[in-house]
Amino acid sequence: MREAGLTDVRTSAHTYYWQPGDRYQTLLLSFAGLFRDRLLRHTPLTSEELDSLTSTLRDHLGRPHTIVRESLLVQVRARKP
Repeated sequence: MREAGLTDVRTSAHTYYWQPGDRYQTLLLSFAGLFRDRLLRHTPLTSEELDSLTSTLRDHLGRPHTIVRESLLVQVRARKP
């Protein structure tokens, strides 16, 4: 941003943490189900391997102290001189 000539450059970072019971905590499992056919078509995984992986993930997410961190989002603000 500074190299582009902007001034007063400021950043902040944000992330969310999901705990058991939060609907987004199992989002990856939902995507695995929604895109199952694509995953099997475009990866070297067999159906059995994908089932095993999703089962392992489901068990892990079901543990009472498992917390999922979402992507780190970085926000940048600056002024144009």
